[in-house]
Amino acid sequence: MYTGIIAIPTLDPGGLEASRSDHFCHCPVFTLIFVQDGAPVQVTTLENVPHQAGGCMAPVAALQDRGVSAL
Repeated sequence: MYTGIIAIPTLDPGGLEASRSDHFCHCPVFTLIFVQDGAPVQVTTLENVPHQAGGCMAPVAALQDRGVSAL
């Protein structure tokens, strides 16, 4: 069990080497860092969900569904 999951809005292709995106809701991908006892133990990516202007809660809900605890 992970103690936390950190989401970072990143540019394609995501991952630790990817550049950070300047716009949270319109980033192409989130890099997810799974943390156990304060140390990163796994890194994956999650494509951002499509949404309309003003619908920025869609990415928030997708991250929440994945158990993200920090941005």
